[in-house]
Amino acid sequence: MKKIAVILLVLLTVINVAALGFFLHHRFADLRTQRPAPHRRLARELKLEEEQVRQMRNVRKDFRRRSQPIRASLCHNHRALIEHLQAASVDTSTIDSLLGQISTLQASMHREAIYAMHREGEKLDPDQRARFYGILKQRICNGGAFSMMHKSHRHHRRPHDCRKGGTREAPDFQER
Repeated sequence: MKKIAVILLVLLTVINVAALGFFLHHRFADLRTQRPAPHRRLARELKLEEEQVRQMRNVRKDFRRRSQPIRASLCHNHRALIEHLQAASVDTSTIDSLLGQISTLQASMHREAIYAMHREGEKLDPDQRARFYGILKQRICNGGAFSMMHKSHRHHRRPHDCRKGGTREAPDFQER
């Protein structure tokens, strides 16, 4: 009986160690294959100094703080819109009102993002600023207009091609 207990204990230990190894491998394998965070990539592309990184981080924190109430209102209005769409009878005037509020809030969010991008640009030397605005132009034309500032605009859609005024297929990568 004692021999069976020892064998079971050893077997369970081996299974636990194997499971732990499996989970750790996949955890660290995922970390190795993930792309760096956009702000880290940007800092590397622009060759920012530590003080500039700190200043830009502060601008982003301020942006998140200022835009949080707008995001909350957007979420509230989107939920209200869905609830009205699910109702037995749809009141188009309420839907139009909610859509107007959502449009106003989205414009406010975009305004805050643009002002934050401008404040970030002010922290850069002329060469860095030129590269920064080149990166912004590329991202805006590729459909990720405000992805540098906040995650809520990272969605999968057909990006706008600024050169032709039309749309084109998105490149085969995820921006997460």
